[in-house]
Amino acid sequence: MRHFSHFRYLLLSCTLAFVFGYVTSPALAQNNTPASQDRAAIEADSLSYDEASDTVTAQGQVKIAYQGKKLRAGRIEWQQKKDILKAFDNVVLVDADGTTSYTDEAVISDQMREAVMQSLRVLMVDDSRLTGANAKRTGGNLTIINKASYTACKPCEDQPDKTPSWQIKTARTLNDETTQTIHHEDIRLEIMGLPVLYLP
Repeated sequence: MRHFSHFRYLLLSCTLAFVFGYVTSPALAQNNTPASQDRAAIEADSLSYDEASDTVTAQGQVKIAYQGKKLRAGRIEWQQKKDILKAFDNVVLVDADGTTSYTDEAVISDQMREAVMQSLRVLMVDDSRLTGANAKRTGGNLTIINKASYTACKPCEDQPDKTPSWQIKTARTLNDETTQTIHHEDIRLEIMGLPVLYLP
């Protein structure tokens, strides 16, 4: 197993192919050059590579920046042959437009076309919030969120976890980017935590 510490690392874009020769240079490890459009910059406290399983592991304040998007996690594991990237421990994903997603665990595969996230919480740029027990992205265009809730109410500063004055809950929400349609199942409108409207 190869191990590197305190690094900034460049990798190729959607295949996320690590080039270990880049990391072995101390000078390059301290390089603060921003990532180009076809590369991602990765920073972490340590990096290890298991040749037997062909798995790369980055641990400790992991930060990935790619095409305006950012990912932070306590640990990531990348199984290169299987093209599976796993992120653990307070995973935060920031999109180019500023939308921020929080999840306990994320599994990404098939060149980022497939993804599964647990305990999803999304804060959009307009301060509206979306949560889900879990979410799955498939085919690169369809996102399914189970037990979803949405509200545009801003959280109270002194009680951010307080139930919002209104929210919409669904058993399942499907977002199809190909047809540009959103389908909700079992919609329930709640006001002050009490259900007032139900649509199947």
